[in-house]
Amino acid sequence: MRTHFSLGWILLLLIAGQPRAQTGGIAEITSPGPGEALSGVVTIIGTASHSDFSGYDLAFAYAENPTDTWFALGEPVGTPVTAARLALWDTTGITDAVYSLRLRLWLRDGTALTHQVDGLRVRNHSPVETSTPAPTPTLGPSLTPAASPTFPLAATPTPPPSRPSRAQSALLAGAGLSLLALAALGGYVLTRSTLSPRWAALRSRLLHRRIERRERGWRARR
Repeated sequence: MRTHFSLGWILLLLIAGQPRAQTGGIAEITSPGPGEALSGVVTIIGTASHSDFSGYDLAFAYAENPTDTWFALGEPVGTPVTAARLALWDTTGITDAVYSLRLRLWLRDGTALTHQVDGLRVRNHSPVETSTPAPTPTLGPSLTPAASPTFPLAATPTPPPSRPSRAQSALLAGAGLSLLALAALGGYVLTRSTLSPRWAALRSRLLHRRIERRERGWRARR
């Protein structure tokens, strides 16, 4: 009996020494998230609510914290919060470094539910590091087409007028000569039709003069 009684007390002590589960409530920081870069005044969002709620507080510490030293972030709050703003954190007054943020939800019996966010990078006076994505494993060799750079659209040059071919040139030349020949023939016909009566009259006059000269010559010989 004494042995069982001692074992029962030992079990009770072990259970009492375990961290209290978040039964009936939640203590959680939803923003900022682990590894996030912070600057200026940061809004801390989360939940601090429990059926035995007494209050909550927030604190921050350096990522390397061998002495477990925490700096209070404002006064304790006695009002539960659900998925809303827990506090404001002005990071301009601290050194650029990596920090941890802790939320403690206090219950009426003096115990606390704790939630901690690590790797918060305060970067007010130093550049924010660019995270390098992990390489994606491939099943086999594959060729991935590279993204082609985009350039502004250039004006499309107007092509010069095409030169006529030799056959076209010869055809055009023949047509031109034909037109010239027709024009000359038409001019000749018009000129002939106009000058023909005059030329005939002139020829008759010359013929009459020759005849008169011959007659005069005959008369003079007689």
